[in-house]
Amino acid sequence: DATERLQRKLSDFLVAAEPGLPLVRADRTRLAQILDALVQCGGPAKTVLSARRAGEFVALGVAHPDLPVAEGARLFDPLAANGKDGATRVRLALARALATLSGGELTVTAGEVTGTVFTLTLPAATRGEGLARPRVRPLTDA
Repeated sequence: DATERLQRKLSDFLVAAEPGLPLVRADRTRLAQILDALVQCGGPAKTVLSARRAGEFVALGVAHPDLPVAEGARLFDPLAANGKDGATRVRLALARALATLSGGELTVTAGEVTGTVFTLTLPAATRGEGLARPRVRPLTDA
């Protein structure tokens, strides 16, 4: 679904996740918006999606090996001045706000070898809690 939405080939993504990873306490729509913004900002090179335990949290990583960390940090800064990538900075600022609303955090760091890594850290759902569901307001006649 993500590859179709982003109009990217399946081979553009590498996915690595720990086995038995717990559920994440965030509604699917919000999580999809955050990950969509993180994947889009990396360009056409292979994007590595990963997930790991981080105590009572789950850390979801989106690594862009060909995006220099200085460029990734500049894109992540909502006050950086550059008219060409203003929409990307707005999407990343929205992703950061959505992460905070979900009780998590969004950070940008240098990759282990090269490039930029955006890490979304969200609380893990406790047993029996399941995923948070988005609130749906009933439609009313105007």
